[in-house]
Amino acid sequence: YDHQNVALLLLDKGASPHATAKNGHTPLHIAARKNQMDIATTLLEYGGKANAESKAGFTPLHLSAQEGHTDMTSLLIEHQANVDHQAKNGLTPLHLCAQEDKVNVAAILVKNGANVNSVTKAGYTPLHVASHFGQLNMVRFLLENGANVDPSTGLGYTPLHQAAQQGHTLIITLLLKHKANPNAVTNNGQTALSIANKLGYISVIETLKVVTETTITTTTTTTIEEKYKVVAPEAMQETFMSDSEDDGGEDPMLSDQQQYRYMTVDDMKSLGDDSLKIDVTRDERGDHLRDSIAPGNELIISPHYLKEQYQANQASQANQSTTSIPDNVDIARTPMHVGKHHWKNFLVSFLVDARGGAMRGCRHSGVRVIVPPRKAASPMRVTCRYLRREKLIHPPPLGEGEALASRILELGPAGAKFLGPVIIEVPHFASLRGRERELVVLRCDNGTTWREHTLDANEEAVQEVLNESFQGEELRQLEDLQTSRITRIVTVDFPQYIAVVSRIRQELHAIGPEGGVVSSTAVPQVQALFPPNALTKKIRVGLQAQPIAPEVVSKLLGNRVAISPIVTVEPRRRKFHKPITLTIPVPTAANKGMINQYSGDAPTLRLLCSITGGNSRAQWEDVTGSTPLTFVKDCVSFTTTVSARFWLMDCRHVSNASNMASELYKEVSHVPFMAKFVVFAKRIDPMEARLRVFCMTDDREDKTLEHQEHFTEVAKSRDVEVLEDKSVFVEFAGNLVPITKSGDQLELSFKAFRENRLPFTVRVRDAEEKAMARILFMPDPKVARGEPCQMPICTLNITLPEDIIHEPTPSESDLYLIDKNYSFLRDHGLGNTETIHRADIRLSDICNLLSMDWEPLALELGLTQTDVELIKSEYRNNVRQQAMIMLRLWMQSKGGQATGNNLEKALKA
Repeated sequence: YDHQNVALLLLDKGASPHATAKNGHTPLHIAARKNQMDIATTLLEYGGKANAESKAGFTPLHLSAQEGHTDMTSLLIEHQANVDHQAKNGLTPLHLCAQEDKVNVAAILVKNGANVNSVTKAGYTPLHVASHFGQLNMVRFLLENGANVDPSTGLGYTPLHQAAQQGHTLIITLLLKHKANPNAVTNNGQTALSIANKLGYISVIETLKVVTETTITTTTTTTIEEKYKVVAPEAMQETFMSDSEDDGGEDPMLSDQQQYRYMTVDDMKSLGDDSLKIDVTRDERGDHLRDSIAPGNELIISPHYLKEQYQANQASQANQSTTSIPDNVDIARTPMHVGKHHWKNFLVSFLVDARGGAMRGCRHSGVRVIVPPRKAASPMRVTCRYLRREKLIHPPPLGEGEALASRILELGPAGAKFLGPVIIEVPHFASLRGRERELVVLRCDNGTTWREHTLDANEEAVQEVLNESFQGEELRQLEDLQTSRITRIVTVDFPQYIAVVSRIRQELHAIGPEGGVVSSTAVPQVQALFPPNALTKKIRVGLQAQPIAPEVVSKLLGNRVAISPIVTVEPRRRKFHKPITLTIPVPTAANKGMINQYSGDAPTLRLLCSITGGNSRAQWEDVTGSTPLTFVKDCVSFTTTVSARFWLMDCRHVSNASNMASELYKEVSHVPFMAKFVVFAKRIDPMEARLRVFCMTDDREDKTLEHQEHFTEVAKSRDVEVLEDKSVFVEFAGNLVPITKSGDQLELSFKAFRENRLPFTVRVRDAEEKAMARILFMPDPKVARGEPCQMPICTLNITLPEDIIHEPTPSESDLYLIDKNYSFLRDHGLGNTETIHRADIRLSDICNLLSMDWEPLALELGLTQTDVELIKSEYRNNVRQQAMIMLRLWMQSKGGQATGNNLEKALKA
């Protein structure tokens, strides 16, 4: 804990600097790992051994090198630490540098005589390790410092084999540039190219096949049919003392211990991606992953299939580490109930009298009404139901960046008054992003006019109602159900409608002629100063500050644009009698190097203003020329006489500032919701299955249509943030491949409180592997190779059901795709959709097998050459789809003659 004075006192009182923990670590080991220079110097002065070994043979220099502490490494070497000290499994400090890409420390070790070709007991050199873990800078450093480019392990693996196994194309290119032998074979006869072929790394295959000599031997068949076994460097099985570990012999499996180690083969299987870096101080990943997989996934997807497609197209190691743990939750969870008899439920209405009561909607609404005793003047039937916004003639007014956080609630009897406060609990699905957003309750008493509900549901008011309603154990049980996703509304009467709205947090203060200051809690630097007499009477003044993530700016406008939070003064379009002063922090961006040191002259800094109010769209204007800016530390101050939205932007092309602001504002106005992804599957063939993906807010998980069509729920995510009216793009990694039109990507447009369903078909890549895959839900379409990889919204591991349910008729997704993709048949007068869909023949399998033979088959079936050319011109790059179109056209044109027997004869001809 870096308490140098305590350590010095203990040493002065005779404490031994050689004392060891249960794992053999001395105090110097811990100081080296945590980079505590002063304590390490003190320990060495008191006789601490720089080459002290742990039980597994690791020295302080191993730990310092692995963590990348250059000064600590130099200090230990100055005190005669052995730079080539090998642990019991042969690992040296340079091996650990290679794993973690600590080039600066490696340079110190090599400068002090470290052997760049040192080998472990299994024969791994630092170059093997760097190649395995994808450390490009370290590979380059080792090769430039004389490392052997083609050393072999005990299994015959060279660094090129390791890089090919892990799919690191850039490292393969660098090794080949330094004359690595692409024809080197392992002890079981595998080249780097053959390994890449087995694991399906497309980019690696393309790189290696032009330099590898291919030979065919009689052993090829048996080699291909063996399942590839991933190999990895030795593990550093070193348990580190946790903050909570006692001196007693507690069970290490139950403690918060963390381990230094390389990723083993078993770990790679559990993580599902064998090229991930591993944090050697943590050992929770595999356990958390195993705990979170949906039932039925006894073993996680084999490593090469799980990462194959995603890595080949996108992979950056940093991005993959973020997707190593899927977001699956147990789909077999049962709902939680409270109390011995549970809460009483209602469908749409219930009766309440002087005794009061707490009633919960027993459908999927989750609404609860709490009426304390003696608050109902007479018996009444309370009705409570959800409505869609479109059902109302006068829906609640919503501005930009605002949305309903739950469905609109209709209450009855409308206008009913109670003798005291009652509580209405409404679940909401808004993502509040900490303190950035808030919920506001709107009420409508007459069916036309909406206003903000003013009775504050603070903790004291809620507790007072609950104390009147429940006692003892019942109250404690009720408090157990408290959650941040419940909006509690305290009211003394029933409006006709209630709406819970998500909006940017607004600080409200009553400001009068005496003036005052309003500050933002979301962005503390933002404030509005009202001088005396700026207002002639006391009104409620609101201040909003919406922070913008630099990543969103760089994605839309590039790294040379920086922006401040968007600041809004409410009520809008109000004229002040004296100018008010607004303070806004200077713009920031992802690329910190572009930020100017602002002074009195900042030509690239523009002040943008939008005076539109209400539900009107923001219209941004550059008002920099008419508004002097004052710089105070990291903030900008200016005065205004009108309430509006303000925004600072730093950009080189100042003439485009307004257009860029409009584009960016549209992007950041999408309202975030908390939703979950649910995947249903139906296996219609050993090699094919129907999938339906839902993005749900308050939907019922037990979908009626899917149950009727015998779909099985195979995966469900935790709640994740999804943006309203934005598309979610779907990618697959593993042994399942979606069937899509060439160049298309599956996408699902999210709308809150709607049924967001995406039906599609998947094929199994390898029948010998388990039908498993990982689905990645991305915020943007696939990026081009070389572009920064994006962060998934959510990842799900799925396994297809074992049962095969044959489809007698085309499924919903097939009908959708046929109607979409084959519409040209109708356009050319070739029939309507119903006649085209009559066939019961399994055409998809035939089309997969036909390939280019569909053209002679078409002529054999009696279609003309003109028909063939038309189909080829309409669908140029998709042979399977061309075959499907041809068969559908044959079925439509031949009518009753389009039978399976005639098709069989044509195929045999």
